Amino acid sequence: MLSTYSGKKIYHGEMHEHSASGGTSDGKMTLAEWNAFREENGLDFIAILDHRQVRHMYLPEYDASHSIYGTEPGTYITDADAEERSMHYNMLFPEREDLEELLSEFPEYEFTGGIEGHFVYPKFTRERFAELIKAVRARGGMFVHPHPKQLMRADDCEQYAICDKIGLETIYISYDSQETKDNYALWKELLCRGRIVWACAGTDSHGKGPDTKALTSVYSDGSGSAAWLKELSRGNFACGPVGIQMEIGSCPMGGSVRYEKGNIMHLRLGDTYQPEMGKSLMLNVIEGHDGIEETILSEPYESSDIVEKEIKVGLSDHLRAELLYGECIYGIGNPIWNIRQ
Repeated sequence: MLSTYSGKKIYHGEMHEHSASGGTSDGKMTLAEWNAFREENGLDFIAILDHRQVRHMYLPEYDASHSIYGTEPGTYITDADAEERSMHYNMLFPEREDLEELLSEFPEYEFTGGIEGHFVYPKFTRERFAELIKAVRARGGMFVHPHPKQLMRADDCEQYAICDKIGLETIYISYDSQETKDNYALWKELLCRGRIVWACAGTDSHGKGPDTKALTSVYSDGSGSAAWLKELSRGNFACGPVGIQMEIGSCPMGGSVRYEKGNIMHLRLGDTYQPEMGKSLMLNVIEGHDGIEETILSEPYESSDIVEKEIKVGLSDHLRAELLYGECIYGIGNPIWNIRQ
């Protein structure tokens, strides 16, 4: 096992869902139904991110041991260079109290406080929105721009990533959806601009009939929201059902390492989510340099296998691994960014 992943266990889960928990929630599945779905499908966690309220995290049916705390607000970026300036964003936290504290810290939310407290979707300038993102990260949380191309409309990809070290929901609804194709193209464009933005996945099934075709896989040294956020908040996770480990020296996925001649990238694939075993995939290792991405390794991969590789690192801006199922983006390992001398 790669050194930075030693002693860590794989966890598979769903990073973007909603429930029917009363108040302003707009999901169709109750928390009890989500608990049953998770158990029946062998998932380790689900992030229920209900809108405009925090009450779902305090209901007796909320399974805190298999959940990630958070919410999905919306906003209108007043000075965005975009045809449509509206967007949603997911805020994920180690502890449930983190969310209430942040909502209270930013008066724009008009948070009424308490377990039954509600908040509005405020307008932000890009500068103020960046302050919000930094406040989320300061609490050990993670900030994700969900379904980016499905709501905001902008020609400039920079409008979708106000800060570095945020997530962009790249695999959305399922790995074979048109939405995923559109968001994946946006994410690649941001990478080629030199932005440090992590690929995320989420099903966002407000109605009945959730799926397991937009999973997140993370290696962690413990379970629970705080343990998972320790890895998620630094980009050390993979979109899709296949466990991906990648490191250069002591730097794992999502991080940055200074280039040195002779650096080796260690890559490991395996620990696949069981219902998805047996798929024949294509593994691509991709190197980005000077605004261009190039595939430096491409070979078949069986999702039931465990494969380890060593790849010499060149003068690239970033390196990453992805898995294709036919022409679909089936799995994405977040990049390691290579800082040149």
